[in-house]
Parts: sequence; C-alpha cells; structure tokens
Amino acid sequence: MTETHRPDRRSRPSAAVPRLELAIAGIGLLAAVAAGVVAYRIVGLYGDGPFASGYHRVRDPETGKSLLVQESRTSTGVLRRVIDGRNLSALQMDVDTQGREHTLVHLKGTEITRVDRDMDGDGRPDRWEYYDAERHLVKVGFSVAGDGVLDAWAYRDTDGQIVKIEVSTRRDGAVDRWEYYEKNQLARVEEDGNHDGRVDRWSTYEEGILIRTVVDADHDGRPDSAVAP
Repeated sequence: MTETHRPDRRSRPSAAVPRLELAIAGIGLLAAVAAGVVAYRIVGLYGDGPFASGYHRVRDPETGKSLLVQESRTSTGVLRRVIDGRNLSALQMDVDTQGREHTLVHLKGTEITRVDRDMDGDGRPDRWEYYDAERHLVKVGFSVAGDGVLDAWAYRDTDGQIVKIEVSTRRDGAVDRWEYYEKNQLARVEEDGNHDGRVDRWSTYEEGILIRTVVDADHDGRPDSAVAP
C-alpha cells in the first residue's frame, strides 16, 4: 500500500524571498562592501590613517584577534564594519538597540560569500544565503527545527523552484539525506542511514506518492533489494 508523502514542514525552507527584494538587498550589500573597502583604505591597517575617526579596536572572543571596527548609524539601525588583519572580513547590518545584528555578511576580499539573516528578529539566524564569485545566489540554508541551528540547504533553479534539499539529520553539518524535486513535488530521496558517506537507501515518488524504496543491505554502495513503501 502506498502512502502520500508530505515533506515535514520542518524540513522545508521558508517562503522564497521575492526577486525584487533580493535584488534590492543585494545592491545594498554591495554598496556596504564597497564603502567598507574604501573606509579600510582611508583609515589604514591599524586605524591610524588620516581619517580614522569613528574606528575602534575590539578583541574577537573566539580567536583572540584584534579587530578594527567602525559603526555608522542609519535610519534602520547600525552598520558595523569589521576589519580582520588586512581584509574587510564581515559586515553586521541593522543592529537593534540590544546590539543584536539582523544581517551578517561574510566576505572574502571584496566578494560576498555568505549572508546570515535573522528574518524574525529573535536574535538567531534563520536564513543563510551562499553566493559564488559572480554574486549569484547558489543555495539557501535553514534550520529544520527553527532553532537557529543550520542543518539543511535548499537549491533552486532559475525560476525560483526548489530542485534539491540537503539535510544533516544529525545536525552536525554532514549531509546524509538528499531530496530531489520536480515541478515542486518530491521525486526521489537518497539517504545515508549508517553515516558512512555512501547512500544506502533510495526512494522514488510519483506526484508526491512513495512508490518504491531500494536499500543497500550489504553496504557495498549499490542497491540490493526493494522494500515495501
């Protein structure tokens, strides 16, 4: 007997952000990055340049490194630029009155690599955006339990439709479940049940209904036998 598969709501990413909103946010981030790079060149490596006013040094509690920080007030909060050594390493944007950043931009040189967003304002990231060197959004991470722990990643096509979701069921960053979608419906699932780095369970769906599951009983990396759906 077949059963209708309804992907757990917890394992699905939040609603897609409209393209216009992403575009506007992207432009703002790029402008902030450019401003940070210019500021870094003006204030000097150690904050001792001719226009270093407003910069101060803090110590990273995790690494012990001395970081150069500059804060700018905006209509929505605070933009904080962090310079690590010779690089602008991060931007914290839209900081509230309690000092919690709503958006954290990770940089490599002048390239945005990841953006952590606190969409509901609870002080914990709930959306992680990954970008390539061409500033294209590659994937979006989210928390299955909605508790701020990054354990799943969604990939979309050029039309914004989900094509794949990767899940770390042990919440340790290691992906052990892969869901593949076609026309917004679950088409197949691959799982690594014993966490040896190889898929050992393959499930096939038609119109969201589970029709077949095959397992690797002897753990040689190849499907062996079918099990009842």
